[in-house]
Amino acid sequence: MVKIKSFLITAWLVVCCFITAFAQPPTFNFTTPTTTINLGDTVKADMIVSDFINMSGYQFSTNWDETVLEFIDIVDLNLAGLALPPSPNSFNTAPTLVGTGRMPCLWSEPGGSEATLMDGTRIFSVRFKAIATGDAMLTPGNNPTNGVTIFRDGMGVLVEGTPTFVATNLTVVNPNQGGNTVCDTITGLGIVASNDTITTGDPVCFEVKACGFMDLVGLSYTMEFNENILTYDSVTNFNLEQLDFGSFGTTNAGTGMITFAWIDSTGSGVTIPDETVLYDICFTTIGAGGSVDSLTFTSTLTDLMAEDPAGDPVDITPVPGIVVVSGTSGAAVTVDAGEGTGANGDQVCLNVYVQDFVDMLSMQYTMEWDETIIDFDTILDPNNNFMGSVGTSFNTSSTLVDNGNLTMLWTSPGDGTTPVTLSDSTIFYQICYNVVGSVGEASPITFNGDLTTMNAFQSDGMGSEIEVPVAPISGSIDVIGSGIFNLNLGDSTVC
Repeated sequence: MVKIKSFLITAWLVVCCFITAFAQPPTFNFTTPTTTINLGDTVKADMIVSDFINMSGYQFSTNWDETVLEFIDIVDLNLAGLALPPSPNSFNTAPTLVGTGRMPCLWSEPGGSEATLMDGTRIFSVRFKAIATGDAMLTPGNNPTNGVTIFRDGMGVLVEGTPTFVATNLTVVNPNQGGNTVCDTITGLGIVASNDTITTGDPVCFEVKACGFMDLVGLSYTMEFNENILTYDSVTNFNLEQLDFGSFGTTNAGTGMITFAWIDSTGSGVTIPDETVLYDICFTTIGAGGSVDSLTFTSTLTDLMAEDPAGDPVDITPVPGIVVVSGTSGAAVTVDAGEGTGANGDQVCLNVYVQDFVDMLSMQYTMEWDETIIDFDTILDPNNNFMGSVGTSFNTSSTLVDNGNLTMLWTSPGDGTTPVTLSDSTIFYQICYNVVGSVGEASPITFNGDLTTMNAFQSDGMGSEIEVPVAPISGSIDVIGSGIFNLNLGDSTVC
């Protein structure tokens, strides 16, 4: 009798183990169609399940490296009961979470029943944009929500289990790495722009290099960029015979296009070594953190073409430069001092413009100039942006302006509580100077944080403020010969 009882107990344990073996928590596996993508590309990562048997519900977190990948959206739902945002029931895509590489996921079977899926089934997909080079691990995991599954075991009892998570690594590469090998991959003439990673509000300069630049008498093209991410500043560092500022057309820079045209006036042809930097083209970064832009070479305004001494065309391989805006800040507020000219004794009033001035609460900075060339006179507020508070918003004490600087603090109505939005290219204020310099001199007019911190604050729409970068664009006043009176010069007025 004891032997029979022992046999029955053993058999019962075997059956229980057999049932349990087929009632186990599922596996969640992130997969991508490729393990390597290019900077700026979009990739779709599928959430694949296995052992998804008699499932009633789950919760876990999806994690990734937010410095390399930027969350876009969720697509391809394939499980009854899942819902896309803004419904909070299945995916929490709050900016504070996805901006730090975390997304809680939650599901329960409608009606309280269970679901069984074949191994390898995709239940949803997440799309990301590659915003920086490097390795990014895509991981189903426990941050910030611990992984838990609810399923019915082999005895029909709902039990809680810990799922298995399988991560995948995605490598983001830059198709144009530059350096000493860039010309090795180009046949014939190549025009190559460099790449960079930059923070909103900071300057960035693209090096434009040449490969296979042999016996050329002419070269032209259009450079294009996203004017909502980059604002053109200047060209510099010329390293090609007869190349100067006149080779660049900046009339359409405000719409993201700059033309380039170079001619060898001797007609004999110019040859330069591979990797020679023809010039640098510089911008101020105004795009939000996570945005990506490229400097491309096209035929939109000026034909992409090159010519040899015989007048024959030379094929060009254009290689764009890529700039990645790092961080999580919003788009920068641009402040632009404009340009002006005047003769000794004239008064020149520069228009100071703003761009991306949206839901702003406050802004402050220092302005500087060369006091030996221009002498500060007054501040004008033609659009009443300072609501009669110019005298208190600008510190124009003689201690400051006699040394070529002043400080500015603007606050919105209600002591900085009522958001203000101004159209792009609105005249924020005017600053007037008396010209005291000599013909040929020029005074830059710059914005910085030397005497007061340069910053700006924007309403988040929920009663709080968030800091946004300030992207300064310097201006200047050039001293010219006398004889120009009462002319409106676009960015300035001369009297």
